[in-house]
Amino acid sequence: MKRANRGKADSFLEGLCLFRELILIVFTISVVMFGLSLISFVVVDPGSGTYVIVVMNLVGLGAFILASGSVLYLCREKGL
Repeated sequence: MKRANRGKADSFLEGLCLFRELILIVFTISVVMFGLSLISFVVVDPGSGTYVIVVMNLVGLGAFILASGSVLYLCREKGL
């Protein structure tokens, strides 16, 4: 990565770290909703329309968990 781009990435991360508390709330809500969706995943009949919605929820919530968790981890590692 070029030096100029690294500076932009660091300043972007610093901007995200200003919202660390809000990102933590998003992470926590996503984890709780992921757990509830897992319970629904076990209960719902495969092949039904509800099953498709539950799978889509799991994928979307997994993406939110991964993204918000990554930002929280990077903020902690950088000490921002």
